[in-house]
Order: sequence, then structure tokens, then C-alpha cells
Amino acid sequence: MLHLPALPAERPLRLPTGLLWEARVRWRMARRRHPIRRWHLAAVVMVALSLWVGTGLLSGWRENVRLERQAGRLAVQDRVLAALVAREGAELQAAAAPGWAAEQARAEGLANPSQAVYVITPARPGPAA
Repeated sequence: MLHLPALPAERPLRLPTGLLWEARVRWRMARRRHPIRRWHLAAVVMVALSLWVGTGLLSGWRENVRLERQAGRLAVQDRVLAALVAREGAELQAAAAPGWAAEQARAEGLANPSQAVYVITPARPGPAA
């Protein structure tokens, strides 16, 4: 006769009771039948949140670097434009001098230094007669 070992005695099932236990969903992973515990879900949520916050911080940092570079370029352009405005202002002040038109005409070769230069300005409209 074939002798089989005795099966271990099964422990009596002790099922928890209560409304919360009955409403609880027991999830299990495919094939291995490992239970998915609360801390597994909490870990997944924490990883998702940390990735979301991390990408937000990284994109914010990149935007900050981009804006700082743009501010540097704009500062250089501002200095160039300020120098241009100062140079144009100096030219306007020089043009307001009384002998500027004669000097400009001589500089452009329109008159010799010995020649007299006459500057014709448009007549201002006066009262009608």
C-alpha cells in the first residue's frame, strides 16, 4: 500500500468582520498573486508626485536661465541704444549752433574756406495781409 504523508492541518479561517472590511477591495497582481498594499499605492502616488514636481522645477529653472540670458542681451542692446541716443543728442546740439550749416557745407565740399556761405531757411508763415 502507498503511504502518503499527512496533510498539514489547516488553520481555521478567521475572517474580519465589520462594514469597512466588507467594503474593502483586495487587489492582487497578475500571476504572482501578491497583494497590493496601501503603501504600494502610496509609493506609486509619491513617485508620480515627485516626478511632476521635479519636471515643474526643472522647467522653471530652464525658463529662469533663458530669461536671464535674454535680460543680458537686452542690457547690452540698451547700452548700445543709450550710446546712440547720446551721440544723436550731441549732433542735435551741434546742429543748433549758428555756424554749423556753414561748417557742414565746407565739410561736404560745397564751399571753400575762403568763400562765404549763405544759409537759406524757410520763411515762417506770418499773418495774412
